[in-house]
Amino acid sequence: MRIQRKKAKPKSKKLFIIIPFLILLFSAGLFGIYFLNQSHSRQTTAPSDEKYYFADSKYSGIRSKFVTRDNKREKVSIEYPITENEKINRLISESIDKIDRDFQNTVLLATVFDKPMTETIGYQVTHNTSEALSIVINIKQDMNGAHPASMTQFWTFDKKSDEVVGLADFTEQSDEAAEAIISAAKDNISQIIKQRQQPEIDLNEIINKEALSNFIITNDGNSLAWPLGQASLLPSSYGELTITVPISSVSKYLQNPTARKFANIPKSAEKPKPAPASSNTYRRK
Repeated sequence: MRIQRKKAKPKSKKLFIIIPFLILLFSAGLFGIYFLNQSHSRQTTAPSDEKYYFADSKYSGIRSKFVTRDNKREKVSIEYPITENEKINRLISESIDKIDRDFQNTVLLATVFDKPMTETIGYQVTHNTSEALSIVINIKQDMNGAHPASMTQFWTFDKKSDEVVGLADFTEQSDEAAEAIISAAKDNISQIIKQRQQPEIDLNEIINKEALSNFIITNDGNSLAWPLGQASLLPSSYGELTITVPISSVSKYLQNPTARKFANIPKSAEKPKPAPASSNTYRRK
Protein backbone atom coordinates (compact mmCIF):
# COMPACT_ATOMS: atom_id res chain seq x y z
CA MET A 1 0.00 0.00 0.00
CA ARG A 2 1.49 3.29 -1.03
CA ILE A 3 1.22 6.23 1.45
CA GLN A 4 0.93 9.61 -0.19
CA ARG A 5 3.12 12.32 1.31
CA LYS A 6 1.96 15.89 1.56
CA LYS A 7 3.76 18.09 -0.83
CA ALA A 8 5.94 20.74 0.89
CA LYS A 9 5.10 24.31 0.00
CA PRO A 10 7.79 25.97 -1.96
CA LYS A 11 10.16 28.03 0.17
CA SER A 12 10.24 30.72 -2.46
CA LYS A 13 6.76 31.89 -1.49
CA LYS A 14 7.82 32.39 2.14
CA LEU A 15 10.88 34.33 1.07
CA PHE A 16 8.71 36.42 -1.23
CA ILE A 17 6.72 37.54 1.82
CA ILE A 18 9.58 37.90 4.35
CA ILE A 19 12.11 39.85 2.25
CA PRO A 20 9.87 42.88 1.50
CA PHE A 21 8.92 42.98 5.20
CA LEU A 22 12.58 43.05 6.24
CA ILE A 23 13.33 45.78 3.70
CA LEU A 24 10.43 47.85 5.01
CA LEU A 25 11.56 47.35 8.61
CA PHE A 26 15.15 48.32 7.75
CA SER A 27 13.98 51.45 5.92
CA ALA A 28 11.82 52.47 8.88
CA GLY A 29 14.82 52.07 11.18
CA LEU A 30 17.00 54.25 8.99
CA PHE A 31 14.31 56.92 8.82
CA GLY A 32 13.94 56.85 12.61
CA ILE A 33 17.69 57.32 13.12
CA TYR A 34 17.76 60.19 10.60
CA PHE A 35 14.77 61.87 12.25
CA LEU A 36 16.33 61.66 15.71
CA ASN A 37 19.63 63.08 14.45
CA GLN A 38 17.87 65.95 12.72
CA SER A 39 15.78 66.68 15.78
CA HIS A 40 18.91 66.73 17.92
CA SER A 41 20.95 68.90 15.57
CA ARG A 42 18.11 71.38 14.96
CA GLN A 43 16.68 71.49 18.45
CA THR A 44 14.57 74.54 19.21
CA THR A 45 13.62 75.95 22.55
CA ALA A 46 10.17 75.44 23.99
CA PRO A 47 8.24 78.60 24.90
CA SER A 48 8.62 77.69 28.58
CA ASP A 49 12.39 78.22 28.27
CA GLU A 50 12.05 81.81 27.07
CA LYS A 51 13.59 84.37 29.41
CA TYR A 52 12.25 87.76 30.36
CA TYR A 53 14.14 90.92 31.22
CA PHE A 54 13.04 93.40 33.86
CA ALA A 55 16.27 94.85 35.27
CA ASP A 56 16.97 97.30 32.44
CA SER A 57 14.18 99.53 31.13
CA LYS A 58 15.70 99.31 27.63
CA TYR A 59 14.54 95.66 27.56
CA SER A 60 10.97 96.44 28.58
CA GLY A 61 8.52 94.45 26.45
CA ILE A 62 11.28 92.21 25.03
CA ARG A 63 11.91 88.55 25.82
CA SER A 64 14.44 86.05 24.48
CA LYS A 65 14.08 82.72 22.72
CA PHE A 66 17.11 80.43 22.77
CA VAL A 67 18.02 77.83 20.15
CA THR A 68 20.97 75.49 20.67
CA ARG A 69 22.70 72.69 18.76
CA ASP A 70 25.51 70.71 20.30
CA ASN A 71 27.13 67.74 18.56
CA LYS A 72 30.53 66.62 17.30
CA ARG A 73 30.34 68.89 14.25
CA GLU A 74 28.95 72.14 15.70
CA LYS A 75 28.21 73.99 18.91
CA VAL A 76 25.61 76.71 18.43
CA SER A 77 23.80 79.12 20.73
CA ILE A 78 21.33 81.64 19.26
CA GLU A 79 19.33 84.19 21.22
CA TYR A 80 16.41 85.70 19.33
CA PRO A 81 14.81 88.92 20.57
CA ILE A 82 11.02 88.73 20.71
CA THR A 83 9.40 92.17 20.77
CA GLU A 84 5.74 93.12 20.87
CA ASN A 85 5.88 93.93 17.13
CA GLU A 86 5.51 90.89 14.87
CA LYS A 87 6.91 92.60 11.77
CA ILE A 88 10.06 93.61 13.63
CA ASN A 89 10.42 90.07 14.99
CA ARG A 90 10.13 88.60 11.50
CA LEU A 91 12.78 90.87 9.99
CA ILE A 92 15.28 90.15 12.78
CA SER A 93 14.53 86.42 12.79
CA GLU A 94 14.97 86.13 9.02
CA SER A 95 18.30 87.97 9.21
CA ILE A 96 19.57 85.67 11.97
CA ASP A 97 18.31 82.54 10.20
CA LYS A 98 20.12 83.49 6.98
CA ILE A 99 23.41 83.86 8.83
CA ASP A 100 22.83 80.56 10.60
CA ARG A 101 21.98 78.74 7.34
CA ASP A 102 25.27 79.89 5.82
CA PHE A 103 27.07 78.58 8.90
CA GLN A 104 25.27 75.22 8.68
CA ASN A 105 26.22 74.89 5.01
CA THR A 106 29.86 75.41 5.94
CA VAL A 107 29.57 72.72 8.61
CA LEU A 108 27.96 70.27 6.15
CA LEU A 109 30.72 70.80 3.57
CA ALA A 110 33.55 70.28 6.06
CA THR A 111 35.14 66.83 6.05
CA VAL A 112 37.59 66.98 8.96
CA PHE A 113 36.68 68.02 12.51
CA ASP A 114 39.41 68.36 15.12
CA LYS A 115 36.81 70.15 17.22
CA PRO A 116 33.27 71.43 16.62
CA MET A 117 32.71 74.67 14.73
CA THR A 118 31.09 77.27 16.97
CA GLU A 119 28.50 79.98 16.47
CA THR A 120 27.14 82.41 19.05
CA ILE A 121 24.45 84.95 18.17
CA GLY A 122 23.02 87.39 20.71
CA TYR A 123 21.54 90.85 20.84
CA GLN A 124 21.69 94.18 22.66
CA VAL A 125 19.00 96.85 22.96
CA THR A 126 20.49 100.35 22.99
CA HIS A 127 17.34 102.48 22.78
CA ASN A 128 13.73 101.64 23.60
CA THR A 129 10.97 104.24 23.87
CA SER A 130 7.32 104.36 22.90
CA GLU A 131 8.43 105.63 19.47
CA ALA A 132 11.69 103.88 18.61
CA LEU A 133 13.67 100.69 19.17
CA SER A 134 17.38 100.32 18.41
CA ILE A 135 18.84 96.82 18.48
CA VAL A 136 22.18 95.19 17.61
CA ILE A 137 22.69 91.54 16.64
CA ASN A 138 26.20 90.30 17.50
CA ILE A 139 27.50 87.25 15.63
CA LYS A 140 30.63 85.27 16.53
CA GLN A 141 31.65 82.28 14.40
CA ASP A 142 34.71 80.05 14.63
CA MET A 143 34.98 77.66 11.68
CA ASN A 144 38.38 76.36 12.77
CA GLY A 145 40.12 78.70 10.35
CA ALA A 146 42.87 81.23 10.90
CA HIS A 147 40.59 83.92 12.36
CA PRO A 148 37.15 83.69 13.97
CA ALA A 149 34.48 85.83 12.30
CA SER A 150 32.86 88.78 14.06
CA MET A 151 29.80 90.40 12.48
CA THR A 152 26.96 92.74 13.42
CA GLN A 153 23.56 93.66 12.12
CA PHE A 154 21.67 96.61 13.56
CA TRP A 155 18.57 98.69 13.03
CA THR A 156 16.46 101.46 14.48
CA PHE A 157 12.73 100.78 14.15
CA ASP A 158 9.71 103.05 14.19
CA LYS A 159 7.53 101.20 16.72
CA LYS A 160 4.36 102.76 15.38
CA SER A 161 4.84 101.61 11.78
CA ASP A 162 7.24 98.68 12.47
CA GLU A 163 9.46 100.03 9.67
CA VAL A 164 13.24 100.46 9.71
CA VAL A 165 14.30 104.08 10.17
CA GLY A 166 17.21 104.78 7.84
CA LEU A 167 19.57 107.73 7.90
CA ALA A 168 17.64 109.29 5.01
CA ASP A 169 14.43 109.07 7.07
CA PHE A 170 16.10 110.46 10.17
CA THR A 171 17.41 113.48 8.24
CA GLU A 172 14.20 113.79 6.20
CA GLN A 173 16.20 113.44 2.97
CA SER A 174 18.46 116.39 3.81
CA ASP A 175 21.77 116.04 1.98
CA GLU A 176 23.27 118.73 4.19
CA ALA A 177 22.37 116.81 7.35
CA ALA A 178 23.62 113.51 5.92
CA GLU A 179 26.94 115.05 4.91
CA ALA A 180 27.37 116.58 8.37
CA ILE A 181 26.80 113.18 10.02
CA ILE A 182 29.14 111.42 7.57
CA SER A 183 31.86 114.01 8.25
CA ALA A 184 31.46 113.57 12.02
CA ALA A 185 31.61 109.77 11.60
CA LYS A 186 34.87 110.02 9.66
CA ASP A 187 36.36 112.23 12.37
CA ASN A 188 35.38 109.68 15.02
CA ILE A 189 36.94 106.76 13.11
CA SER A 190 40.13 108.76 12.55
CA GLN A 191 40.39 109.39 16.29
CA ILE A 192 39.89 105.70 17.08
CA ILE A 193 42.54 104.66 14.55
CA LYS A 194 44.96 107.22 15.96
CA GLN A 195 44.34 106.05 19.55
CA ARG A 196 44.99 102.46 18.49
CA GLN A 197 48.17 103.55 16.72
CA GLN A 198 47.04 101.94 13.49
CA PRO A 199 47.91 103.16 9.98
CA GLU A 200 45.79 105.98 8.60
CA ILE A 201 43.29 105.02 5.92
CA ASP A 202 41.39 106.94 3.26
CA LEU A 203 37.80 106.95 4.53
CA ASN A 204 36.24 108.88 1.67
CA GLU A 205 35.42 105.78 -0.36
CA ILE A 206 34.40 103.74 2.68
CA ILE A 207 32.21 105.99 4.83
CA ASN A 208 29.25 107.22 2.82
CA LYS A 209 25.45 107.32 2.88
CA GLU A 210 25.13 103.66 1.95
CA ALA A 211 27.57 102.47 4.62
CA LEU A 212 25.78 104.50 7.31
CA SER A 213 22.24 103.91 6.06
CA ASN A 214 21.34 101.82 9.13
CA PHE A 215 22.18 103.21 12.56
CA ILE A 216 21.31 102.82 16.22
CA ILE A 217 20.49 105.41 18.86
CA THR A 218 22.56 105.19 22.06
CA ASN A 219 23.47 107.16 25.17
CA ASP A 220 19.84 107.68 26.27
CA GLY A 221 18.90 109.16 22.93
CA ASN A 222 21.86 111.53 22.71
CA SER A 223 24.11 109.76 20.18
CA LEU A 224 23.99 107.96 16.84
CA ALA A 225 26.19 104.87 16.50
CA TRP A 226 27.33 102.22 14.03
CA PRO A 227 28.79 99.07 15.69
CA LEU A 228 31.02 97.49 13.05
CA GLY A 229 32.15 93.90 13.04
CA GLN A 230 35.63 92.93 12.00
CA ALA A 231 36.25 93.52 8.27
CA SER A 232 32.72 94.83 7.70
CA LEU A 233 33.95 98.21 6.42
CA LEU A 234 37.60 98.55 7.39
CA PRO A 235 40.30 95.92 6.75
CA SER A 236 40.29 92.95 9.12
CA SER A 237 43.47 94.12 10.87
CA TYR A 238 41.57 97.14 12.27
CA GLY A 239 39.32 94.86 14.32
CA GLU A 240 35.91 95.73 15.68
CA LEU A 241 34.94 99.34 16.33
CA THR A 242 31.89 101.47 17.01
CA ILE A 243 31.43 104.81 15.27
CA THR A 244 29.75 107.31 17.59
CA VAL A 245 28.39 110.73 16.66
CA PRO A 246 27.03 112.86 19.52
CA ILE A 247 23.76 114.38 18.37
CA SER A 248 24.74 117.71 19.90
CA SER A 249 27.55 117.98 17.33
CA VAL A 250 25.10 117.82 14.41
CA SER A 251 21.90 119.03 16.06
CA LYS A 252 21.54 122.13 13.91
CA TYR A 253 21.07 119.82 10.89
CA LEU A 254 18.44 117.69 12.63
CA GLN A 255 15.77 120.26 13.40
CA ASN A 256 13.01 118.16 11.90
CA PRO A 257 9.97 116.34 13.35
CA THR A 258 11.24 112.82 12.58
CA ALA A 259 14.57 113.25 14.36
CA ARG A 260 12.87 114.91 17.34
CA LYS A 261 10.41 112.00 17.61
CA PHE A 262 13.13 109.36 17.89
CA ALA A 263 16.03 111.06 19.70
CA ASN A 264 16.93 114.00 21.91
CA ILE A 265 17.58 116.89 19.54
CA PRO A 266 18.68 120.12 21.24
CA LYS A 267 16.99 123.20 19.86
CA SER A 268 19.20 125.38 17.72
CA ALA A 269 20.25 128.62 19.31
CA GLU A 270 18.08 131.34 17.89
CA LYS A 271 19.90 134.11 16.13
CA PRO A 272 19.61 137.39 18.03
CA LYS A 273 17.18 139.74 16.41
CA PRO A 274 18.73 142.94 15.12
CA ALA A 275 18.10 145.93 17.36
CA PRO A 276 15.42 148.26 16.00
CA ALA A 277 16.63 151.48 14.47
CA SER A 278 16.62 154.38 16.90
CA SER A 279 13.85 156.88 16.38
CA ASN A 280 15.90 159.70 17.88
CA THR A 281 17.10 162.36 15.48
CA TYR A 282 20.06 164.53 15.98
CA ARG A 283 20.27 168.12 14.89
CA ARG A 284 23.42 169.93 14.11
CA LYS A 285 24.02 172.78 16.39
